[in-house]
Amino acid sequence: MINLYELTRPELDSLLASWQQPRFRAGQVWSWLYDKLAADFESMTDLPESLRRQLSDTCTLGVLHIAAERASSDGTAKRVYELPDGQLIESVLMPYDDDRRTACISTQAGCAMGCVFCATGQMGFARHLSAAEIVEQAIHFARQLHREGERLSNVVLMGMGEPFHNYEASLAAVRRLMADLASARGTSRSARLALCRRYADLPMKRCKSGWRSAYMPRPTTNARRCCRSTNATHWPNCSTHAARSSRRPAGA
Repeated sequence: MINLYELTRPELDSLLASWQQPRFRAGQVWSWLYDKLAADFESMTDLPESLRRQLSDTCTLGVLHIAAERASSDGTAKRVYELPDGQLIESVLMPYDDDRRTACISTQAGCAMGCVFCATGQMGFARHLSAAEIVEQAIHFARQLHREGERLSNVVLMGMGEPFHNYEASLAAVRRLMADLASARGTSRSARLALCRRYADLPMKRCKSGWRSAYMPRPTTNARRCCRSTNATHWPNCSTHAARSSRRPAGA
């Protein structure tokens, strides 16, 4: 099954062209994904029934399933999503009195940083999320707010995981949120998204642990001891991570 949130717009164009669909159909489907926030293919009522059936047979609208959800008295909603491989991640929707609606989303299942003050850091690292898995968390909240006559105004990458450890997927997700979901929903380019964009544009330089921003302060030894666990098992021991750490991140 094809997860439509994994596709870029050119890839969606190519998919529908391979089905002998007219070019404007891709624009209609894209609008249902990011503007109208469709939860199923049957609700895409301006598409022919045959195309809706073909989409339903071959594609999915995301892969996240709500495993648990809790709400506080102030309206904050916390969700646990189950990924296809059984990993669990958390996202939070935070309402504010000035009508902001902020989604706090995850970029990794677990975290490799091992910060002693962070519950996620003590869980250890499971895997990186794909850009689509990051974006889909925001879409779920945007869809819920849309049904309630509200809109998602801000997104912050402050859930589980360290965005700069999952640099390429996080950056791709930020670009998708800003270019597609933000423009369609009138969503604010929040301070955190703008910060990610600025860091993405900064020159990078090589350091012992890999690439880092030339303007990112180097932590002191004491700061490392206070903020990070020394347990090396938190770091993924795999060739993929080693390869990522040994080259300059794409888009830097």
